[in-house]
Amino acid sequence: MGTYIFLEAFHGTDISNVDSIIKGGFICKPNKQHWLGNGVYFYLDYSLAKWWTTNPTNKFGVNVRNGAVIKCKISIKEKYVLDLRTLKDYTKCVDIYRNEFLPFLFRGKIDSKDKTTIDTKTLRCTYCDYLNIG
Repeated sequence: MGTYIFLEAFHGTDISNVDSIIKGGFICKPNKQHWLGNGVYFYLDYSLAKWWTTNPTNKFGVNVRNGAVIKCKISIKEKYVLDLRTLKDYTKCVDIYRNEFLPFLFRGKIDSKDKTTIDTKTLRCTYCDYLNIG
């Protein structure tokens, strides 16, 4: 069954999104240049979630004009948590990046059918997505 971790976390968004999130849940809008991979982002610190909403800009498809913070209770299997505050998880993250993704930067391409050149934002997003399934 696995051990679960329970977290109190905060999600910054625009006030216009709050009702739909509360009624229907979070919706991930995939984007190949997401900050830390595709997903819904949370902070463990309220002030960081609030800070994220204070710069009125278009952030990965979320137009934040009137910031709001949603307090959430999250339960997740421990095996799916990568806690970069711990040396073990941080080292794992760095080693995978260094050994499996950094070489792509020096070649300037990702091996694929069409040999598409990839920029660093896309590479970072792809790496974080990989960590999620790796």
